[in-house]
Amino acid sequence: MSPSVPKYDASQWEAKFTVKYRDTPIKLVRHKRTGIHLCLVEVQSPTVHGYISVHTEATDDYGCPHTLEHLVFLGSKRYPYKGVLDLLANQCLAQGTNAWTDVDNTTYTVETAGAEGFLNIFPVYMDHLLFPTLTDSGFATEIHHIDKDGKDAGVVYCEMQGRENEMGDIMEYRKRHMLFSDKNLSLKAETGGRLKELRDITNRRIQNFHKEYYAPHNMCAVVTGMVQMEDVCARLQAVLEHASDAPSPLPARPFHGAGIEVLKQSKFERVPFPSEDEESGGSVSLSWHGPEWADRERYVASSMLLTYLTKDSVSPLAQRFVESGSGEGENGGESGGESGGESGGE
Repeated sequence: MSPSVPKYDASQWEAKFTVKYRDTPIKLVRHKRTGIHLCLVEVQSPTVHGYISVHTEATDDYGCPHTLEHLVFLGSKRYPYKGVLDLLANQCLAQGTNAWTDVDNTTYTVETAGAEGFLNIFPVYMDHLLFPTLTDSGFATEIHHIDKDGKDAGVVYCEMQGRENEMGDIMEYRKRHMLFSDKNLSLKAETGGRLKELRDITNRRIQNFHKEYYAPHNMCAVVTGMVQMEDVCARLQAVLEHASDAPSPLPARPFHGAGIEVLKQSKFERVPFPSEDEESGGSVSLSWHGPEWADRERYVASSMLLTYLTKDSVSPLAQRFVESGSGEGENGGESGGESGGESGGE
């Protein structure tokens, strides 16, 4: 979309490191003025993948990370039209664009066939992230509004409505509230948003969330594939010309220094869930605080133990509850955070 290809200016970038992992070069650079990090993994592949991560944190159930993720795709100040990214993705031989919201990050993705397509869509994508329109009309359509029949509507609202009353989501939400105290509100929060809060959230709240978290110094772009670092930097430079300088000193990152408050006693809770019939059954979840991420040996040991217990039909729990006819199924998994995590089996 740009009439001319921007030129790479090495003086704007600071090299952080260059390493090799299994003969694959990995480079990390930082834009000196704005603070954004760019990582290139030179994988020998015909496709180029882009992952743009924003370090986000929610301390309530309004779902600001999720709602903002939806609004980003409705256009930017330079490209103020919905569907621009999808249209450009088709022209760049891309599989469209996508995103996910997690406890500690919101990540936007794109995959193109070859470097040229990626270099064309990458600056437009970044423009959407840094300078979204965030209009009231877009908010009403995408997040929440009352329709002509007086019912709650909106893309995000309907999405979460389909999830909030599901057995698995009810169990996950209650489990987090049992595992974590008010000291760890961000680990209890529903980043997707709860229906009650989605009915009350305002566009101004989302705009403030964007202003706080979607700053270049709080973002990192990871690119994998056969593309030159200088070319990616040049495309990004053109977008960053309109971005603010990174504050000095930088504010503390989300989750910085957060510690897990250990459970002082075991907890048990029975939670009913809506069901169309009595044959839907139920589910049991057993969870506990696991080792810190830094304790790699214990973390891997916990993961291996869960795999052994639940992996397939010959696993001990499968033999006990499934093959014997005592239950329908089981599974195990693990998840974690920066300073600690939880391991659990269901």
